[in-house]
Amino acid sequence: MTLSITVCIYYWVGQEKKEVFKTSKNAEKRPGLVQKFNEKGDGVKFPLHKKGLKDVYKLEIVAQADEDGSKNCILEKTEAVVQNKSGITKVKVKNQILSVNGRMSVFVDLNGRSYSTQTDADDPYNGCRICFDEKNPGIVFPIGGLLLIEKPIAEESNGTCLYKGTYDESPVIAGRIPKGNGTTDEMIQILKRSNLHHSNVLWHFVEEENEDFVFYVYERCECSLHDLISSVVHDKKSNEYRVTLPGFNNLKLWKPDGVSPSECLLKLLSGIVEGIAHVEEHGIIPNLNPQWIFICKTPSGITAKVLGMGISTSGQTTVGDSFNLGHLFCFCITAGYLPFDDETVQEQLKWIPEASHLISRLQNTNPDSRPTAKEVCDDIFFWDAKQHLSFIKDVSDCVDPDVCNAKAKILQLLNITDPQALRGKWVKSQKLDNVTNSKILKSLESLQGYSNWNTLIHPTLINNLERHRYYDYNSVCDLLRFIRNCSNHYKTLWNDSKHLLGGVEGLSTYFSSKFPKLVMDVYKVLENHLANEELLNKYC
Repeated sequence: MTLSITVCIYYWVGQEKKEVFKTSKNAEKRPGLVQKFNEKGDGVKFPLHKKGLKDVYKLEIVAQADEDGSKNCILEKTEAVVQNKSGITKVKVKNQILSVNGRMSVFVDLNGRSYSTQTDADDPYNGCRICFDEKNPGIVFPIGGLLLIEKPIAEESNGTCLYKGTYDESPVIAGRIPKGNGTTDEMIQILKRSNLHHSNVLWHFVEEENEDFVFYVYERCECSLHDLISSVVHDKKSNEYRVTLPGFNNLKLWKPDGVSPSECLLKLLSGIVEGIAHVEEHGIIPNLNPQWIFICKTPSGITAKVLGMGISTSGQTTVGDSFNLGHLFCFCITAGYLPFDDETVQEQLKWIPEASHLISRLQNTNPDSRPTAKEVCDDIFFWDAKQHLSFIKDVSDCVDPDVCNAKAKILQLLNITDPQALRGKWVKSQKLDNVTNSKILKSLESLQGYSNWNTLIHPTLINNLERHRYYDYNSVCDLLRFIRNCSNHYKTLWNDSKHLLGGVEGLSTYFSSKFPKLVMDVYKVLENHLANEELLNKYC
């Protein structure tokens, strides 16, 4: 039995290894393979502090035991980095490689250099190493210039997997697609000829492959969407949802009410949809599992990136994709719940009518009625404050009796509480179809929560606008007109009224806080009865 240990400190000059310090030590022969180097007698000392090390050096410690050079051969190699900072020498272990009787004996470092020649061609771990890096411990596989952590971070039943790894010493994500399968082979061909550059698509910058798989290498992001949302905790005392993932603690994904998505979350979801639409244009249906969508930090905040791989759209449709998108939206908006968690989901979504409406559309039992990713981009859920206000103003201009025109024919009936004489005169003048008239009236009469709407608005604002016009405070139409006039005549409002509204930019926020369901209620009426009208199409 021979037992030895070698310590070497070195650096690279091109392809040449330059040794700074090297020493070896043999231990006395003892029975068995389990040995221990003792500090007294067997210890190896190397004077790092006396060598005046000023740069970063490699440290290699090799312990080897063998009986006759051919059997019971064990080799353990520890690699570390030595650095001297401010007179303090630090040693950080990067990797440890173990070889037993030739198995796992070929070691390839981050730069592709091989340190051993013993191989076992049938060993699946041939060429691998054991990595004790604190963030990514485990066995590492080299694929060309790519090094993969053995355990995938996400995987699908068809053999497609995602791994963490490094490429040229930079952290990356690698997507593995199996060869020899009709569907996956077609995906490989699509990726080879596609240009998926888009701010919301994680595109691959290099490919590696072996006999069985093609590996697409992507930039490493800070975390997955699943990691981000799964870290959210609910503070019941403050009714706040807080992100606890390190590096994202200050991220506000919900408004102070603890329910409504913040602008940050809306931007995140909008980016996902735009990324999906772009990928689908290239013939790919992306994987919408939150583990396959990634979050990257940018100077302006965070950005969601869809992985530029999935399944081919050849012979497929995107209706299943739309259904999964509904799951994804629900998961994000409700901080981790899915649609089948009925009680919890319904309780949360009832306070976010736009979200409930979109998810219902995406998961329509009739696949042909589900919106595409492009259509989702324009959904009312993603309207900003400016669009909300514009919608209210346009509808108001169509339904107000003083300014109605040809476009106003059915929309006029939104004013369901106008005096009967006025309503009768207007209906007669438009010669509405009795069936259509009845359906719309029935739908509008179901709207609730708008009686005495003036009680929810500050008296100063009411007094200000009442100087120029009379408003029926039980009329939905007059409520729309009131909001419209606040916007159009903002410059002439009293200073106290302007302060209440918070400026032109805050006008929509003020009224949405008072009437959170108004825009959605009006939109649904138009959606149900005026799908082909120019007014509605303008916003869809």
